[in-house]
Amino acid sequence: MKTMSLVLMALVAGLVACSEDSGSGNKPNGPTNFEPARKPANAVSAADQKYYQQLIVTATQHLPKDEVIFSTVLSGSKAESVKQEDRDKAIALLNEDGKNIARLIQDRCQINQAQSTTTGDTEMRVGAKQREVGTMSITDESSCLIPMSRNAQSDSVITSIDGNSKLVHIKSTTTMVDSTSRKVNDDYVQYRTNLRSTATNVVSKANLDVAFSQDKITMKAVVKGNGTMAYELMDGDYVRGPVTFEASIDSGANKANGQFLYDLQTSRGALRIVMIGTESGQEVYVNGEKVNPGDFGPLGTELQLSKSNVSALQAMAKKLLQ
Repeated sequence: MKTMSLVLMALVAGLVACSEDSGSGNKPNGPTNFEPARKPANAVSAADQKYYQQLIVTATQHLPKDEVIFSTVLSGSKAESVKQEDRDKAIALLNEDGKNIARLIQDRCQINQAQSTTTGDTEMRVGAKQREVGTMSITDESSCLIPMSRNAQSDSVITSIDGNSKLVHIKSTTTMVDSTSRKVNDDYVQYRTNLRSTATNVVSKANLDVAFSQDKITMKAVVKGNGTMAYELMDGDYVRGPVTFEASIDSGANKANGQFLYDLQTSRGALRIVMIGTESGQEVYVNGEKVNPGDFGPLGTELQLSKSNVSALQAMAKKLLQ
């Protein structure tokens, strides 16, 4: 049996990954009011809002997600093999151009599969610390269409242990730093997407409360974080600004929820995007008005905490304990 501290590390990495890739909900523990109905003073026009929404959709259709290109990706800071189900979902987002771009990236670029290393304590005790560092990249800029680099680091510490031989109750805290950058080198991809480069930088903190018994694992977790995102466009325009998010999971109640705030600026004005979601659905607001989540492509349809996230984390814990 692997140590419980390793189990905790894997659980937190999975939870943080879910929150980073997930859309949102409005009632995490101690939630911040992201004011979804608030409209910024310099909001973009309705026509420009549609333009930027279409820009995101077009990028989604042409720029392959990591699951399409890599066989091993980072889940949080942990390297994990890509499941066929996830690969199929990522491929389904692409149009024919995007699928061709994916094939060219695999043919022309050096794909450096995700790798992660863990150092620190391996036994379960209060104060036990672990650090996990993960990297993945696409290199060879001379001929590569879209080189990319991602680096993630998580630092985890067990803060309390309580229980007996039948039930162990453990609390831990993990802080994660995650940075991803992409550069669009190919003229055709630039023409189709108007993208020059993208970059995201996120710092998050997860508080995890896990109860282990012989036949059951339950957990409560809260993730809060902030960072920045930036899309630099070929025509000199940009979409960039701070991102704030909160998410929570209660596996005992089979509930997950969270919320995201993208407080972005462009050369044409502000784009304030608030995403609110639970396991039962999601809402998206742009500059104070509720919109169809599908209008923002993956930001509205992919970024969602769900019951599947809860069950996946529980399954991960059970597998690690075997």
